[in-house]
Amino acid sequence: MVRQIQIKASNYGMPGRVVAVEKGQAIWAGPIKEFGEAANFDTLFCHGDDEQRLADLVRAGNLTPVLENQRA
Repeated sequence: MVRQIQIKASNYGMPGRVVAVEKGQAIWAGPIKEFGEAANFDTLFCHGDDEQRLADLVRAGNLTPVLENQRA
């Protein structure tokens, strides 16, 4: 089964940074390039300008990103 990761982008987020959440609890926050340090997470929050970059990194980690604008 492919693990899906939700990516929620907002212009209120800090550019270049991501917050990893697991079951509603923030478990890690830091630079996007280091988000692999967050062990288990189900949702990533980022700035709107970083959404595609983060999705590409998630795909590179063999996970399936679910972008907020893909759900309708």
